Amino acid sequence: MLSVIVTAYNISSYLPKCIESIIAQNYRDIEIIIVNDGSTDDSLTVMNSYAEIDSRIIVLDKNNGGLSSARNLGLDVMRGDYLTFVDGDDWLSPQTFDNVWIMEDNPDIDMLVFPTIRVSPSGELLGEYFSCKEDRIVENDSLKSLSILADAPIIACSKLYKRKVYKNIRFPLGCIHEDEWIVPQLNEVVDKIFFSKKGLYYYVQRAGSIMNSGISLDKTRKILDAIRNNFDYQYNSCGPAIRRNVFLRELKYIRMLYRELPGDSSLFPYFYEYTRFLFGGNIKRVFYIDNIIGVFKGVRNILKRRLKKYLS
Repeated sequence: MLSVIVTAYNISSYLPKCIESIIAQNYRDIEIIIVNDGSTDDSLTVMNSYAEIDSRIIVLDKNNGGLSSARNLGLDVMRGDYLTFVDGDDWLSPQTFDNVWIMEDNPDIDMLVFPTIRVSPSGELLGEYFSCKEDRIVENDSLKSLSILADAPIIACSKLYKRKVYKNIRFPLGCIHEDEWIVPQLNEVVDKIFFSKKGLYYYVQRAGSIMNSGISLDKTRKILDAIRNNFDYQYNSCGPAIRRNVFLRELKYIRMLYRELPGDSSLFPYFYEYTRFLFGGNIKRVFYIDNIIGVFKGVRNILKRRLKKYLS
């Protein structure tokens, strides 16, 4: 059986499409655990209405505690041999859970990754987030260390997991980028990953979501903390090739994050100092990689140009 853990907070208008896409899956042996994280709109009513017509649906109502606490509650009560996460504003193509049959036929696979596409709330296609042109298996051995970081999107959704993978893993409370925080733990327990071309996860990009709700000092700090935690783990645990690829990805993300700041943002001094602190020592560890140096200097120069009035 597959346990589908759906989390929701004030997304009553999105939930029907999400729930109906799960109910309509070709693979039928599922339990659908929908966690209401203290919604103040009609989300709970929507969940209960679907639970009345499909006995596979289990609704859990809790006080608001954030995405991590909602997912953790689902993990605590799940009964399936496999599990997956779905955010309540996203949806799936009908054949997505056919991938469970692949895992059942290949018991040594710990995690399966399927394609993801970014869409607007109205369903307009915004571009691929992750694609897989052909099925393949990646071994998380010494030569492919941190393959789940290098090859797969760092989101908890769009993946199937064996139950044992999350036996001792829970999402950290009070964080954003929760998915990035647990990647080092996943790497310790995942030995074989199947990349599947079957299925599709529709990843909705909406203004009120956690990652698109504006920038703040607290949010910036939490994002950069997650990035630093991930990079520190990668430096200590992986080889130069994987280290280079992930370092480039993190620098690209920081550059994008910085460009979201308004022109008169009071976050400039903090962001500059934190970015320098974050990569100041680590950059020397990978100094032999020319393209990384170029990206780092680009970030530094952009920051310095826009921070002149703050720097002595």
